Amino acid sequence: MCIETKRLLAALLQHQNRQLETLNIQVGRTAYQLDQLKRQVLTMEQDLLQKRKKKEDTFPTASDVQKLRESNMQLNIEVQLMSREFDTYNTRGESKSTLLWFVAWLVLSSCVSCCSLCPETTVTNVLECTFRCG
Repeated sequence: MCIETKRLLAALLQHQNRQLETLNIQVGRTAYQLDQLKRQVLTMEQDLLQKRKKKEDTFPTASDVQKLRESNMQLNIEVQLMSREFDTYNTRGESKSTLLWFVAWLVLSSCVSCCSLCPETTVTNVLECTFRCG
């Protein structure tokens, strides 16, 4: 072999070694990323299983059901009040704020005994009290 052929082979071998090193670095990076993704997937699966287990183990207590019923009743009262306001507003043509104050005055005058003692007297509180007191 001549000297020029040896130099070309050495250059080719050096180039291929650099490519091999670059490929090894890329394979290492890809393997690291793959490992991280596997860990993330495992963590997500564990979280999902814990959420499912927690969901299955959770049953509402009697107090939770009672709170929901009270909240539902409160919303029902407010809906009835608003529908009455709208009906009265549509039939009389009065402004909504005047109507609201009129309803509040009527309710307060019907249940002065216990509602006047409450520091946070609102229309909704008075309506609840009116339904309780009769």
